[in-house]
Amino acid sequence: MNNRELQAYLRPILRWWWLIILSALLAAASAFVFVRLRPPVYISSGTVMVGTAIQERNPDTQQLSLTQGLAQTYVKIAQRPSIKESTKQALGMDWLPEYAVRIVPDSQLIEINVTDVDAQRAYAVATELINQLILLSPGGQERQQREVFIQEQLRKLEQGLRETEDEINRKQNDLSSALSARQIRQIEEQIGALQAKQTTLQGTYVGLLANTERGSTNTINVLDSPVVPLEPVNDRWYLLVLVAGIMGAAVASAGAYLLEFLDDRLVNVEQNSAGDRTDDVRHIARCQVGIG
Repeated sequence: MNNRELQAYLRPILRWWWLIILSALLAAASAFVFVRLRPPVYISSGTVMVGTAIQERNPDTQQLSLTQGLAQTYVKIAQRPSIKESTKQALGMDWLPEYAVRIVPDSQLIEINVTDVDAQRAYAVATELINQLILLSPGGQERQQREVFIQEQLRKLEQGLRETEDEINRKQNDLSSALSARQIRQIEEQIGALQAKQTTLQGTYVGLLANTERGSTNTINVLDSPVVPLEPVNDRWYLLVLVAGIMGAAVASAGAYLLEFLDDRLVNVEQNSAGDRTDDVRHIARCQVGIG
């Protein structure tokens, strides 16, 4: 392409450069005003895990594969209208903000992200969506209540075991400093009673631990609970303004080429009309000369 052809190609841009720049500035200014007037957006996120294979020392490969398949099913369920309606009813809302449910690749983890201009509402919706998924899992609310009770009892038993262990250690220290046979016998009896109590607590603890849902495949456990977002999402407004300016310049450039094309067509039509009129004049002149 030589310089003459390049100039012909760039002629619309060079001729209408002011229109292109003006369009870009107007589009960028409009986008800037839009992003500044738009309210801040917040995202509340939560993560749940299907099954408890990750907590096993020797997880079964088949169980991991099964929980991943179940996670994909729960992701689809979370986007069903029934879940949306249940969530709205539970929260007393007529509508739900935009939310996304996705599975973390190659895992049994499910992420729920709720986007809203109200941080508290985003948190409430994310929490309730997770609750609705848990209610759909085997046992539902009854399982949740049972798990809460068992976990509370386990914490009490753990505290009792630690206190009993500490008491046994104190009595053993007292035994080493006892002077009379009577004191030694009393302390040994106390230590025996404490050890019997410890054995009972350990047996109860193991029994409760066996009744928990640990090791169950089709269960949903909250890994990361949603929190109230404190900071809005960084929307990168400058990128939106830049893209709007580029789009405005592109549209104006296309308009410049269209105007140039229409101008060339108009010039060609005028030239053809002028040529036709010249031919008509010449024809009339020849006819007049022939008559004369």
